[in-house]
Amino acid sequence: MKKNSFKELESYLINQRTESSKITTQQNVRSNLNLFELVGNIIELYVPVVPEILTSFDKKYDSKNTPDDLSSDKIHEL
Repeated sequence: MKKNSFKELESYLINQRTESSKITTQQNVRSNLNLFELVGNIIELYVPVVPEILTSFDKKYDSKNTPDDLSSDKIHEL
């Protein structure tokens, strides 16, 4: 029966995997999770406010802010 060199290569590669590479993999996974958490927090904070911001661009002046209503009495109240 012939030896399967691919099986030998596979076992060699598995044996070459050291503890430091496992730690590196854990650090990579944690950093990816932190990135996803950051993006999730940004979405959670800012997406609900977007419609309010967009509607604020469309608002017209209130009657309080029109130039006709800015008499000297109202300016002194400010």
